[in-house]
Amino acid sequence: MIVNIPEPPIVEDPLIVKGEIRQADGTPLANTLVRAVDKDMRTEQLLGEQRTNTQGYYEIRYTRSQFSRAEKQSADLIVRVFDSNNQEIQQLTATTDTNTPLETIAIKDAQGNTRDTPIWFNAPAVAIINLSIIDPRYRGLSEYERYLQELTPLLESIPLGNLEAEDIIFLAKETTINSQHITFLRDAFRLSQQTAITPPAFYGLFRQNLPTDLSFLLARDPQEWRSALQRSLQDNIIPAGLAPDLDSLIAQFQALLITYTAGGIDNQPSALGEILATALSTPALRQAFTTAYAAYDGKDATAFWTNLKTQTGFQNGVAETVQFTLQASTLTQNHLPLVRVLQQERQRGTVLTLSALARLDEAGWLRLLNTTIDNQPVGTPAGIPGTTPAEKVQNYAKALTQLTAATFPTVAIAARLEQGTLPGKQDLLTFFANNPDFAIDRTPLSQYLVDRTDALRGYKIQRSSRLLNGFFM
Repeated sequence: MIVNIPEPPIVEDPLIVKGEIRQADGTPLANTLVRAVDKDMRTEQLLGEQRTNTQGYYEIRYTRSQFSRAEKQSADLIVRVFDSNNQEIQQLTATTDTNTPLETIAIKDAQGNTRDTPIWFNAPAVAIINLSIIDPRYRGLSEYERYLQELTPLLESIPLGNLEAEDIIFLAKETTINSQHITFLRDAFRLSQQTAITPPAFYGLFRQNLPTDLSFLLARDPQEWRSALQRSLQDNIIPAGLAPDLDSLIAQFQALLITYTAGGIDNQPSALGEILATALSTPALRQAFTTAYAAYDGKDATAFWTNLKTQTGFQNGVAETVQFTLQASTLTQNHLPLVRVLQQERQRGTVLTLSALARLDEAGWLRLLNTTIDNQPVGTPAGIPGTTPAEKVQNYAKALTQLTAATFPTVAIAARLEQGTLPGKQDLLTFFANNPDFAIDRTPLSQYLVDRTDALRGYKIQRSSRLLNGFFM
């Protein structure tokens, strides 16, 4: 009797795709649905799915029998991630365990839109695919929120705005948070208590190197406030929830400017108010300006100043004087004596615009700083390093030289060329004179010459092109 013994089933060794999924700030993306698919030319097959654990880890096992083509030996792997509404998170990057980026292919989504999708062709038996979410909705806590979360248990009921220098040193060592950032947090909470503007707004401004002194801060253009807050939002420094309130925050700072200019906060004298008084002789004009400034949305500075020139009391050069005064105030760290000296230089015609100050070297700034105003030396603002008044003046002059050169590099370079002996400098000076809108720090020379076909007028084009390219490269 012949007995047919069935062959034992073939047991396939499982294939594996695994890895970690992290948010943009590096924190794990936990309890998130992950699906692995095998991609064919026009179709794809689901190989398996799993939710990430608390560490953002996933591991999906599958077999070759799941491939739609029997002869296929390895998967062309795509790993997809889905949010709580079962919508695919599309903004992500994918790398292997050696941190090598996966190649991408163009795939149409359900709506017919084409997007680049990471894929691992002919994936190995054990494929490690780590994903980083770059969708701003998955950035995790902002730096501001993370710092508060870490610092709050250590404060022992002491308000953050009441921290002293030794407290900040202790907290920095205990948490490894940058001490400067803790100082910014303290200052943000202090100013919030004085002004009722939310602390993260101040923190976002400070982290973009705007002044922590309220007078200096309010002297900045609203457009600068807006740009700084936008950068802090983009870099996940402050909570994303502030983004819809950006216009409201700018309006709050502008309303604060009116209060501060009129008499300061808590009846403290306002340096900004004193500086405005040098350009606008009557309280009525100062009030009119601050009211107009408060209505400015910080989006188009040129339009604001152009409109101001048409207003009663601001015609015949008055608006230009106010603009120069505020710019000089920012440049000098609100140092009133130097602002007044620069106003005098402007009245004499030696400095018509703020950019013209970039022509001054250290010796030129020292000349201005060593003059007197109302029989008093110009001196320096508080906070300038140095052990003697002379050393502070020297350091202040150096800082002003560096700041104006960094702000107006084209003007500074042209001024240095005039004083130097560079061969062919006259061609360069002619180029600068004929193209006052050329900005070295913003426009590549090659692109500028394409946009402005007449930029090399006035001298031999071939020789000057070589000289200019050699100078700017």
